[in-house]
Amino acid sequence: MHCWRSSLKLAHWVLLTVLLTGFVSANEELNRELDLTYSSPLLATRGDAQLTHLELDARIQVIPEVDRAGVVSGPKRLEQLIESQLEIIDFANRAIDAGILEDELVHAQLNMMVNSWLAEQYRDRAFAEQELDDYTDQAREIYMRNPDRFQTESAISFSHILINAADDAEARAQSLLERIQAGESLSALAVANSDDPSVENNQGSFNNIELNMLEAGFKQGVEGMAEGDVGLVESGFGWHVVRIDDVLETGTLPFDAVQEELAEEAKNQHRTQVAERLLRQHYSEPLELEDGAVAKILDRHAPIQR
Repeated sequence: MHCWRSSLKLAHWVLLTVLLTGFVSANEELNRELDLTYSSPLLATRGDAQLTHLELDARIQVIPEVDRAGVVSGPKRLEQLIESQLEIIDFANRAIDAGILEDELVHAQLNMMVNSWLAEQYRDRAFAEQELDDYTDQAREIYMRNPDRFQTESAISFSHILINAADDAEARAQSLLERIQAGESLSALAVANSDDPSVENNQGSFNNIELNMLEAGFKQGVEGMAEGDVGLVESGFGWHVVRIDDVLETGTLPFDAVQEELAEEAKNQHRTQVAERLLRQHYSEPLELEDGAVAKILDRHAPIQR
């Protein structure tokens, strides 16, 4: 199988040498070199643009895990990703032909981009080495220490059909109620008849809405209804055919209901602690500035007087 050293027209793009020149002392300069050599079988070409298997793997790795399965779910999506990468490579080739890499400032910019990415990788890997298999105990500790946080107000889940205020609104709502009581689908009737503009997105259903958030007339009408009840309610918007799908009374959410959320919170707290330890290691070393360096930078970047 043939392996390619580069997916770009010029080999020095893959054998990337980043040269950053800056003052170290009055008579010394610093050269930074970063060798990104790799070999990989050729995957696809379009014109002078060449894409390798390893490069595509690298691109897939940076796609968020929740989205990755969709990207590689079939030939068409994968082909779209390959095409997008070839487009990038083609434009990079053109940039090289235009002489952009001849500018040392561009080298420095590339170096800083690589440094930022490597720093992120280092932080991620440092956390991965200390990550726990299970954060249930830490989640339970958050739950026990913050009881007020998990108090709930009375709330309901409900489905409704709204008939805007009109002379025949109550009669129309009553007719729809009778059809539902006879076995027709409330959601189907909502899509066909409701004047609520949100019905196209939710088919008339709302989940876990606090009673205090409801319009006064609607709230008064549903407060006496129990789970499974279907009836008519009048509000400032008109007449509603309402079915109560669930009732959540005031109380404390059980741990099981928030365990997954709190486990993720505990994991993020752990990640922050690891990052803070790395920062403490970094800042344990003193900052040393070359004599006159700040003044030179300020002079170099002084705003233009107009």
